[in-house]
Amino acid sequence: MRSRTRATTIPGTLAVLLLAGATAATAYGYPHSGYQVQIENQINSVIAGARGRGFNLIVANQRGQMYTGGGNAFFIVYLQAGADYRFEARCDTDCTDLDLSLRDANGRELIADRDMDDFPGFGFRAPYTGAYRVTLELARCRAYRCQVGAVVLGRSI
Repeated sequence: MRSRTRATTIPGTLAVLLLAGATAATAYGYPHSGYQVQIENQINSVIAGARGRGFNLIVANQRGQMYTGGGNAFFIVYLQAGADYRFEARCDTDCTDLDLSLRDANGRELIADRDMDDFPGFGFRAPYTGAYRVTLELARCRAYRCQVGAVVLGRSI
């Protein structure tokens, strides 16, 4: 039996996603490094800890590299109205300040963690079913490039 899936996009969003992804972050374009292992371990710890609090659904699990100098990267998630979610991001030891924010389909910021740290995160209850934009901003890094990871977790209903 063949399974069919249907991809949906919001008009104009795909081009923006591709452009932002190509200029601001790449998915491990360099050989595997100790920094990538740091991110894997940190994100896996986040997932394990969140499962203990009932967040056992992985909605998104992203990894990549960001360059210093005001760059940001983003990805789109689809959330269900009324459901609770946990958003977390991490960066390697050269990174000293990573910020995380969530915007609605109109670009309005709904919530953000811009504390001066490298482990942003927040909880969020979706007000509507649909697309949301998760943005990572590399505010400070001691290197020209940092490894980053982000995860969005949901509670099963």
